[in-house]
Amino acid sequence: MNDFSFSGVFRAAFNTLIKNFTDIFFISVLSAASVLFISLFLNSLFLSRVNSVMGAALSASDYVKTTNPFLLFSVYAGLVLIFAALFLFFMASALLPLCKGNVMRLKNYIPSFSSAAKFVFAAVIFFAVFGFIILAGPSFAGYISAGGGYNAGVFAVSAISFALLAVFVICALKYSLFFIALLENAGLKEAFKKSKKLTNGQKMKIFVLFSLLFLINFAGKFLIFFLLVTVPFSIIAVIYVYLELDETAINN
Repeated sequence: MNDFSFSGVFRAAFNTLIKNFTDIFFISVLSAASVLFISLFLNSLFLSRVNSVMGAALSASDYVKTTNPFLLFSVYAGLVLIFAALFLFFMASALLPLCKGNVMRLKNYIPSFSSAAKFVFAAVIFFAVFGFIILAGPSFAGYISAGGGYNAGVFAVSAISFALLAVFVICALKYSLFFIALLENAGLKEAFKKSKKLTNGQKMKIFVLFSLLFLINFAGKFLIFFLLVTVPFSIIAVIYVYLELDETAINN
């Protein structure tokens, strides 16, 4: 079974970023601008409706709650996250050949329609399950508590929510590399199976890797434009993990 080292992955990602900084920065700016434009467009569609619903709720005593503003905001946030994930997928599509030692071309920024569609389908399922686990459990626990339910019931629902979240995190780590397999023209089922195989025995290291990358990007948000560097660096690092764990990918 192949393995990877944190120092090797970070060193390779840093060298790749420095050697190709102009091209990588360009696609990073392109992705950020696209996500910003889509966010503003969705904002005009959804949040204006949220404001009108909230205004009606405050001004009309006979207001009928046919529209839940929180639901509208959740749909808006979910769509923004899906589009953001899609453009990260586009960036990975452009960066994958570069990590294999090939020249990065702008045409690689847009993957095949089949790969993009499969990724969007998986992203929708991912965020839907995550949203259900995060929102449904606490909401139900609050409902029990507000209704004068037993503390034991609230504790049980909270415990189940944490258990489901733990299972979700384990599954997310298991299938965290599936998107790179999709970029190599694997089917959706095949991509999940390959990610499961590659991450077998590596989940804790991958968890640490993603934790470190999260801290890097979290620190980057406090510096103007720094995320335009840390985000592609993180994607490159994950690609190198995939290449290290799958020795056959380098030759494909």
